[in-house]
Amino acid sequence: ISIVDPIFTIPALILVASAIKTRKRKFSFFAIGWIIFYLSLGFIQYDRALSAAHELAKSRGHDAELITLKPSFGNIILWKSIYKHDDNFYVDAIRTATSSTGCIGESIAEFDYELHIPRLNIDSQQAKDIERFRWFSQDYLGFDKEKNLVTDIRYSMIPNQIEPMWGLLIDENMDVSAHAIWWTGRDLDQTQLDLFKDMLSGKKCKITL
Repeated sequence: ISIVDPIFTIPALILVASAIKTRKRKFSFFAIGWIIFYLSLGFIQYDRALSAAHELAKSRGHDAELITLKPSFGNIILWKSIYKHDDNFYVDAIRTATSSTGCIGESIAEFDYELHIPRLNIDSQQAKDIERFRWFSQDYLGFDKEKNLVTDIRYSMIPNQIEPMWGLLIDENMDVSAHAIWWTGRDLDQTQLDLFKDMLSGKKCKITL
């Protein structure tokens, strides 16, 4: 499930609070039942989204070497699909309601030192920071040339976009002992919010998978 999912969290908290306040065991059982039900539903939705993501890759003639899914904010209906093919990552949105549909997204080249930051000393602290970030990001690294930013492409505010939520700012002219700068950008403007709502409601994401 999403890191923040009020549909899951609020009922669970209410039931737990009721159990504590009333000292009635039935509320504890209801809370456990709700948690098991929602997590099971999340697993089913994940499996549906995964099947749809594989179908989308197959429709492009791609062999998905790596593939992962992340639920978008606060729900288990709209998912971000990321897969790797021929040194590129492809990012799409998958909506799993009564049927599985998709929003075609964007692609980005896999991060590569020689391609993106060829002048960086491979023994520098920044390179070490990148490798630590690679581990954290499970090797899903991209590069934003405008910002000179190594990005974690698994996360974005809009699920079919590659606009990063965080990353490492790299300066090839810095001393070899200097650290990379941690960068975050999590602002969601009204246009993005409206787009997210349309994708979640089904006004977007109409490609049948």
